[in-house]
Amino acid sequence: SRRQRQMCKETDITYIITPQRTYYLCAILDLHSRYIVAYRLGTEITASLVADTVRDAFAREKGKVANGLTLHSDQGCQYTSEEYFALTQEYHFAASMSRRGCPYDNAIMENFFGTFKTECLYRCRPTTGEQVRQLVDEYIHFYNYERIDLKNGLTPYETVSYTHLTLPTI
Repeated sequence: SRRQRQMCKETDITYIITPQRTYYLCAILDLHSRYIVAYRLGTEITASLVADTVRDAFAREKGKVANGLTLHSDQGCQYTSEEYFALTQEYHFAASMSRRGCPYDNAIMENFFGTFKTECLYRCRPTTGEQVRQLVDEYIHFYNYERIDLKNGLTPYETVSYTHLTLPTI
C-alpha cells in the first residue's frame, strides 16, 4: 500500500574513486518518492559513516522516533554492526536486509547510485575531495528538486509535496 511505501527507506554505500583516494557515499532514499533523505561522504567505509547518515536523517525530524519505519539495506558489515543495531533501538526503526547474494532487493538504491555515476561522476571526473563533495551536493540537489522521473512526470520533491504535504520522514 502507499502508506507502507511511505514508511520504507533504503540505504547503501557506493564508492567514488579519484586519483588522490577513494571516497564513500552513504545515502538514504525514500522508496515512495525517491527523495534522498540524507547522505554523507566519507574517506572510510565504516559503521560510523552509516550511523552518521542515519542520525542526519533523524535530526531533520528533530529527534522524533520512527515507529513503523523500515530501513532496508544490504548485508554489509556496516549494517550488521552493533553500532547500527543500537541505532535501531534508539530511533525505533526496523532494519531489513537483502538476502545474501541478491542485489535485486536493494535495486532502487543501486539504481540511484548508477544514475548518479552515469549522469554526473563519469562526465566530470573529480580529482580532489573538494570536487567530489561539490559534485555530490549539486547532484543530489538536482536529483531531489529538478530531475523529473519519467514514470510520473514529477521530481522527488514534487512527489513528496503532492502525496505527503511534508518532506519524507525517516
